[in-house]
Amino acid sequence: MKKYFLKVTFWLMVFSMIIMVVSIVNAQQTKEQKPKYKNLKVIRDLSQVDKHMEEFTKGLGVKCEHCHVKDNYADDGKKEKYVARYMIQMTEQVNKNFYKGEKVVTCVSCHRGSPKVK
Repeated sequence: MKKYFLKVTFWLMVFSMIIMVVSIVNAQQTKEQKPKYKNLKVIRDLSQVDKHMEEFTKGLGVKCEHCHVKDNYADDGKKEKYVARYMIQMTEQVNKNFYKGEKVVTCVSCHRGSPKVK
């Protein structure tokens, strides 16, 4: 019985160590995968970047590559990126001037899930 207990304990320790190593490696990879935003010209608050991108996805029904060059999001190679920057500025001004800065007008207000205004 004592040998059995020692074997079980040994394998539990080995299994625990494996889980610990995998967790550490996974945490390191996750840390390295955090986006490093480059070439931001309109969005000043880094905590708002993902929120704006989600709004474009929802409001226009598009994916990242609609505005971004695949695998190089900092590249300004697509005109849609310029348009997106302009639209962010426009909606911010409309909300500031007409709604006291409250976020009333968004992409969905005009686009309603389509890249073309409806």
